Amino acid sequence: MYGDPTSLGIDVVVDSEGEAVAPSIFYIFYRLSVGENVENYVKGLATPVEKIPCIKGASIHGAVELTRGCGRGCAFYSPTMQLERDIPIEKILKDAEVNLANGQDHLLLVTEDIFLYGTKTPWEPNPSTLIKLVDSLTELKRRGLKYIQITHLNLAAALYRKDVLEYISFKLYEFSLLKLRGRYVLTTEVGIETGSPKLLRSIYVEKFCLINQMNSLK
Repeated sequence: MYGDPTSLGIDVVVDSEGEAVAPSIFYIFYRLSVGENVENYVKGLATPVEKIPCIKGASIHGAVELTRGCGRGCAFYSPTMQLERDIPIEKILKDAEVNLANGQDHLLLVTEDIFLYGTKTPWEPNPSTLIKLVDSLTELKRRGLKYIQITHLNLAAALYRKDVLEYISFKLYEFSLLKLRGRYVLTTEVGIETGSPKLLRSIYVEKFCLINQMNSLK
């Protein structure tokens, strides 16, 4: 936490996941409403996967969580400082079906990097799990699913496992939402990437440590 939020007219900053801190938020609001002083920064813990509830109705843009957190430790982005957790495929499909049953015809797959899903060693893509996930979601076409959009992926992981990227692209092509020059295109967001050892050491701590470990094995 940098600086004093009250200097910006902010009473309190809550840096947490909703399930972990929701009761505290209501109590904080109550204390503020009666004029009590509260601490200006509240940090919550990561929510265990089994305590992340399924959605009850259609979400905005058909959003369905695949993962939470990242674990790469990029100092400028709070989700990467959080423990990475995979949502079980069964829960992902249940959330997707809730969206479809409530009028959505598209899904937004929410993740800091789709290549994180199913990783067993740090950031090593797991092709079989990713393929199972994509195959399971595309089968929902028979339930009325028309569009699928992935929120984020990591460029280095995509380059490293081009075969997996090509498979995902092939499977999702018919679910593309956008067109460019008459052709369907798949789009996603990518993070800030660098190959600079200096920057890796200063703001990408976990990436730098992993690179050092890999180099020591050569």
